[in-house]
Amino acid sequence: MQLKEIPGIGEKTSEILVKHNITTTYNLLNYFPRTYRTYHATNVLDAQVGDWVSLVGTSTRPISKHGAHVTSQLATFKDISGSLTLRWFNSPFIVRTVSPGDTYLVRGQLTIFGGTRQIVSPQLTKLSSTTYDLQSDSIVPIYPTLGTLESGGIRKIIYSALDHGERIEETLSDDIRTSHNLIDLSSAIEIIHRPKSKEDLESAIRRLAFDELYTLQLESL
Repeated sequence: MQLKEIPGIGEKTSEILVKHNITTTYNLLNYFPRTYRTYHATNVLDAQVGDWVSLVGTSTRPISKHGAHVTSQLATFKDISGSLTLRWFNSPFIVRTVSPGDTYLVRGQLTIFGGTRQIVSPQLTKLSSTTYDLQSDSIVPIYPTLGTLESGGIRKIIYSALDHGERIEETLSDDIRTSHNLIDLSSAIEIIHRPKSKEDLESAIRRLAFDELYTLQLESL
């Protein structure tokens, strides 16, 4: 599958990827995260300042406040336990994006400014259900930027490639994988980009590290 066939990859994004020697879906899926961030599933009342958190609730429509050098957009987020402020900078589009009647998954770092608890530049995901069950922490990959393409944009197109691209072919025999207790390559690629637990992530890293060392040994021989 060509890069442009993946939903979410347009002409400009494709040019950026090719400029960084990412010319195939395989190249894209082998662009691994540099680190991971854990968002703790919690509520407004229990969230601790400094933590990266996941919250579910509703938001007022953001309003813009104009300063001398910057424009900020402010909204009030609420869940069953309390409320806090959501703040964006120079993002007027967010005023049209957020609907007061909808339920959102909000992710970001809880900070405090002037005595007000807030999340600056939060990630908002509109939820289809008002009874979304937020039970577990989320592990989110952080990617090295590619020119003007930042981590969040890279994450979106990699997720799209995982959902719409071709399955990665296995490179090791069943005997080798069994003897070394390794997961299959397709699962490892999926998990390295979308880990559901630290244990799964460790299994994926172990498999991909084995592949790298195994390839170096074959080349040496």
